[in-house]
Amino acid sequence: MVYLCIGSYAKTPYYIEKVGIHIYSIEELCYYLFQNAFLLDYTIMKTELCDFVEKELQLKELAAKLSGLIRAGTSLSAFVSTILEDTHYCTREELKNIEQALRENERLGPGQKRKVRGDYFYRNGKYLFALREYQDALNAEGADDDFRAAVYYNIGVVYAKLFFFEKAGEMMKRSYGLAPDDGTYLRWLACKRLAGNREEYLDFIMKEQADQNQYMKLEEEISQIFLEEAEKKDKKYLELKNVLSMKEEGKIALFYEGIDSILASWKREYRKNMEE
Repeated sequence: MVYLCIGSYAKTPYYIEKVGIHIYSIEELCYYLFQNAFLLDYTIMKTELCDFVEKELQLKELAAKLSGLIRAGTSLSAFVSTILEDTHYCTREELKNIEQALRENERLGPGQKRKVRGDYFYRNGKYLFALREYQDALNAEGADDDFRAAVYYNIGVVYAKLFFFEKAGEMMKRSYGLAPDDGTYLRWLACKRLAGNREEYLDFIMKEQADQNQYMKLEEEISQIFLEEAEKKDKKYLELKNVLSMKEEGKIALFYEGIDSILASWKREYRKNMEE
């Protein structure tokens, strides 16, 4: 489909705080609405957006329509549809799908909406935004144990992505306590392994009386994860291959020292990139 360029390009962009993006054109606004219907709520229906459409984008008729819809207290679906329809951004069939998604989203509870947004931010690498949404999901009324367990699990995954393995382990433990599951338990053990030194980890394993098969499976998974990550980093691939070979040769102490050293290096590299 060919999109028509209409309106002006904004000198001062419109900031959508929920997702941390700036909008400079009606095409960018339509793209955001079209791709993220499940993220939208009534906070998009602001007079500030109408002013932006009128003054920055020079789309006075559309701005007047949107202002009227806000005053009339219309639905979110009607508001979004008006923008997409007036700009001819999508086909009629696509518009119907968007309207359906918006109606389904309106039926979700507050906590569920927050989790959906958190999942979106996580998939797009916006981890701090994801954590904020997940925390709000936990604080929402009416959340049952299964829902809270799922949210705690996701928070744990985000913390692990940020190399905060101690915090990640705490979240996995809470998730497991609410809804016991072998997969969650294994992730909890993994976080404990990655958070501390080998001696502390083995003490934890003994205290928790972890199943030997689970322990061995975990060690294999961690080795595979390190190998996959190293392949992405090219230069470090051979280094990790050498470390993994120590395990096969029975040099267990050297193997764990090597793994801990590589992990520490990746942490430093990641946090340096975050600062830049």
